[in-house]
Amino acid sequence: MKANECTFFNKTPLLYFMRHSMHARRGQGALEYTILVGGAILFVIIVIALLRTGVFQKAEVQTGNRTAGFFEYLNQTKQALTSPTPTPSPAITPTPSPAGYCSDGTASGACNTSNRPYYCDAGNLVPKCSLCGCPIGFTCLANEKCGASALLGTSTYWSLGNFTNTTYNNEYVFLAQASPAYRPSGTWEFAWDTEMVAGFGTINWTTANNVAFNKTCSASSETPGSECGKAVDEDNSTMWNAGAGAPAWWRVDLGDNLSISSTMIACDGAGGNSGNVTLLDYFNATLNTSNYTCTNAANTTVFTYSPAVAGVRYALVNVTGGGDLAHVNELRLATNESFASAGMQTASSVTGPVNIAPTGTAYANSEWPGYPAGYGTDNDLSTRWSIAEFSGTVGWLEVNWTTARNVSEAEMICGCNSVGDTAGCPMDFQIQYYSGGWVNASIVSGNSAGTRRLSFTPVPAARWRISVDSTIDSSCALTLREFRLFEGSYSWSALSTPYASSTGSAITSPAGRFLKILATLSTTRSSVTPLLDSIGVNVTYPA
Repeated sequence: MKANECTFFNKTPLLYFMRHSMHARRGQGALEYTILVGGAILFVIIVIALLRTGVFQKAEVQTGNRTAGFFEYLNQTKQALTSPTPTPSPAITPTPSPAGYCSDGTASGACNTSNRPYYCDAGNLVPKCSLCGCPIGFTCLANEKCGASALLGTSTYWSLGNFTNTTYNNEYVFLAQASPAYRPSGTWEFAWDTEMVAGFGTINWTTANNVAFNKTCSASSETPGSECGKAVDEDNSTMWNAGAGAPAWWRVDLGDNLSISSTMIACDGAGGNSGNVTLLDYFNATLNTSNYTCTNAANTTVFTYSPAVAGVRYALVNVTGGGDLAHVNELRLATNESFASAGMQTASSVTGPVNIAPTGTAYANSEWPGYPAGYGTDNDLSTRWSIAEFSGTVGWLEVNWTTARNVSEAEMICGCNSVGDTAGCPMDFQIQYYSGGWVNASIVSGNSAGTRRLSFTPVPAARWRISVDSTIDSSCALTLREFRLFEGSYSWSALSTPYASSTGSAITSPAGRFLKILATLSTTRSSVTPLLDSIGVNVTYPA
């Protein structure tokens, strides 16, 4: 056997050392041989002792050099020669720990995208709006909850546009609605139109008295159908019209000396109208004068007096300028005296239409890679559909079922960069169903909102779509986070008991998308008409 083929001698440093010791013995004396052999034996003893203490393994960890590697090799050789072959233990397959989830199925460390602002924190659902965001219409509060408030309107401005007042047992009943989109038979409701509302917060209101309602009036002149009384009938669509331009005057007798806290005058007309409202006492002495101007569109001006003007018997409107015929649509005067009171009650929609779009099959005229049609109907606001054209503004997103569905509402939620933004959001569009051809269920022109919910007469059809003609902001191609289609109807909870405090009462009606408000107004003075001056709703979610 050749020397370079002797693996054991070539690769085992200790035996290599002893081999050269024997060569040395042939050429040296007995003394040198004895010293060499003794040194070799001593070296072996030291190495074995150090191996038992584990010094060399430690040295390798500390140094990582060739010397440490050498000693480790010796240790391995020693173990191979002296240790019995161990019996292998049976393999143990570790059972993976289940991922943490909250009770609603949200993974630990994640947001529930369908129930913002909830976040799963080590198995506990907690509000965390700074990370998870809020439902549409809500803003993130410092306590990580979401909040919103709404002034439903004021009778001074009649901004709701949908107050209906009737008399019942000598009381005035107002049923108010903020949006006329959905009107169940016989009732009107305020639509709190958000992604979802899990609970309501508080309601507050103020009342006043319109002391000018149906009071005796006179004017410098008037035209048939537009007599002076049309300006005190609590109807802004009617008016007193002098039949001529300025100057002209109109006057109302309040029938008593009253303390006036505010005045509202409404007028409209293509040519404009201007003048002043003067409050007079019983002897026609001037107590206050305020100037007003009506623009080309319908105009309402409110004067608030602080402190209230006391001892007012008459209100005089002097029309002094403008290119239109002298006129007043409405004059209302409110008093701070406690004649009016309101019995406020609420009811909520305990059930409502269900979004059925996720149960259908989605199609689109085109799809950007990674943004398929199905992302626009999956009920997940973290995904979105987008058309393939980089800056395209025209397209459609369709949902099909195998059978006809009675869709009564449709909702779109935009968001190219964030939920609800208007980049790539439809501006002019139609909600359509297929019946031998595409038929419009609802048409929208000039939309400027990042979310829009539309109601219409339920129609049975197996194919529904949103067809878009233009977008609000073309910085992003036409895109939708969600196109939702609703099937079903609303049912209402029983009316709550009347609320006690007008400055803020906790709403006791159950959670729901719609909140219906019933206000029963009464007055202790038969000559004074009560007004529901304002209604407010404040919501914190979760409660």
